[in-house]
Amino acid sequence: MLFLLRLAARLPLPLLHALGATAGWIVYICSPRYRKEFKRNLETAGLSDLRLRRAAIAEAGKGVMEAPAVWLRPLRQVADLVVEVSGWESAAGKSSDSTWRAACR
Repeated sequence: MLFLLRLAARLPLPLLHALGATAGWIVYICSPRYRKEFKRNLETAGLSDLRLRRAAIAEAGKGVMEAPAVWLRPLRQVADLVVEVSGWESAAGKSSDSTWRAACR
């Protein structure tokens, strides 16, 4: 298993994202329990828009597939992937606004 994680960590991020988006949809389609919980969580958050749900399904898969790259690549390589950060003050506890995001290559 560690071999597969290390192999995934070496793949380019755009490829990992493509594989992840596909995997996200496969899991959503094949797992009734996951699909039910996914929909329920979005509805609980007040996010029941179909376009948002479709994007969230793909993004969940992307997050899973990019995790090995974040965990197993050298810190400098991971830091170089970040191209934009906004709202960092809230993450650092310097703001009451709790919204922040990072954009990666």
